[in-house]
Amino acid sequence: MIRLKPVFIALFLFAFSSALNAEELGLGNPKSKVTVIEYGSLTCDYCIGFHRKVLPLLTENYINKDKVHFVFRHYPTSKVALQAAIAAECSGDQYYLMLDLLYHNVAKWYSSKTPEVWFKEKAESLGVSGAEFQSCYSDTAVRQRIMKEQKDGFDRYGVKGTPTFIINGEVVSGKKSYQELKAIIDKYL
Repeated sequence: MIRLKPVFIALFLFAFSSALNAEELGLGNPKSKVTVIEYGSLTCDYCIGFHRKVLPLLTENYINKDKVHFVFRHYPTSKVALQAAIAAECSGDQYYLMLDLLYHNVAKWYSSKTPEVWFKEKAESLGVSGAEFQSCYSDTAVRQRIMKEQKDGFDRYGVKGTPTFIINGEVVSGKKSYQELKAIIDKYL
């Protein structure tokens, strides 16, 4: 089996991205029978594991086959997770590519005294204008939108921790293996 680097997987994923609404991007076909929404934190160990190990399998077997539409929503569990969430949001159309970089390089930015420098460099490497990124990153409205997204997750679905998955409206909390998520998804197909 050929193993692609995470960034190449993310590039492939991004090719299938589509907008849910004016502000939210998803992976896969929005008309798929199943929608999986993840509320995640960029510093959550279980979320990191999901993005590194489980999401590539879901992508290969469901998202790329138009069976699942996947959406990531921020639920930051620390100050630096919020900073990383802002960085992802400020990456515009490169949102899922930036999420991939963030999840695969947590050690490089998590303990940095200036994570925003790493974030900006990575955004620029994805083709995002440094000036536009910096302007967005400094905009308090972005932070407020993320915090509203977190509150909405709590209010609507009772999200209290990460990761929490919403699969066709069914709330599934905590660390889940590919097989566990597969079983839930398959019952909706």
